[in-house]
Amino acid sequence: MKELISVAHMLMGAFGIMSAIWLLVELLNMNENNKKRINNATVLTTVFIWLTYILGIFFYVNYHSIGKEIIKAGEWAWVQKFIMEAKEHNFFLLLLCTYIPFVVFYGNLQKSTKMKKLAITITFLIVVVGLVQSGLGEMVSRTIRMSLMKGGDL
Repeated sequence: MKELISVAHMLMGAFGIMSAIWLLVELLNMNENNKKRINNATVLTTVFIWLTYILGIFFYVNYHSIGKEIIKAGEWAWVQKFIMEAKEHNFFLLLLCTYIPFVVFYGNLQKSTKMKKLAITITFLIVVVGLVQSGLGEMVSRTIRMSLMKGGDL
């Protein structure tokens, strides 16, 4: 079960990043013809981010304590202190970015350049922070695998 949740978490995160890139491209090329695509990309980005959160929180609460102990007992114990701390703080930053639907749906992007810039900035932030989170998550997973491969008292 934990493997399924972990893979689903990673997939939803990847889909969230891809849909945010799609949204960013549509916003940068905004016109009357792509308004529906902008709305669709906005909804998909938000849904994927929330699914990533829900699955990540479930995994963290139910399964990460084992991984945490493995990391702390290994040579790369700093990963738990620094990388997981960074992931936990970035988590809240991405959560704020899920307000993008309000900007897109109620910000009148066609007429307001300030709202369009805000939507582009938030979407760019989603992509960057999503990629950073993905890399940090891989570091945590890789550290657990490296520690288990060495054997030890665990």
